[in-house]
Amino acid sequence: MNDDDRAPDVWKQWVETGDVAQWPTGETLDQHGRIRQYETSETVVSDGFRAETFDRYDHACTITGIQEDDLLDLAHVLPRSQHPNLAEHPENVLVLNSLHHRAFDAALFTIDSDYCIRTSPSFEPAHPFLRETLLAREGEQLSLPPNVQIQPSFLDDLNAGLSWM
Repeated sequence: MNDDDRAPDVWKQWVETGDVAQWPTGETLDQHGRIRQYETSETVVSDGFRAETFDRYDHACTITGIQEDDLLDLAHVLPRSQHPNLAEHPENVLVLNSLHHRAFDAALFTIDSDYCIRTSPSFEPAHPFLRETLLAREGEQLSLPPNVQIQPSFLDDLNAGLSWM
């Protein structure tokens, strides 16, 4: 038999009311907002590598050509969390704007080893910008700057994990 008599008060409150008063990590929730604190390890790239990559890509998104550094990200073909040794490999990154980076990481589109845009059959974006820049360009080969190459084997490894490829 389970006995809640010795349970912490926050547990008893949750059982009685369904109101959560504490995060699993022990921090108390307040009335003005919620605070979560997690400690994680992350592989980061150096500012120098980021700057060099932006220079190689002419400070432009690979897909859209957007040239606003504040809107551009380094997108890793093989995720740096799973391949920390490739985090600063110049042939494992491309420059994407933030929206297309999220779509790439969500496997809504990919790039094949011939540098052609491939979109997931289930990807049906409501916004015309995504339809124009991805769906309408399905199968189109990207034009990369002359000093840029993405390692085809990295693209093959990425795409091997996509059920729709």
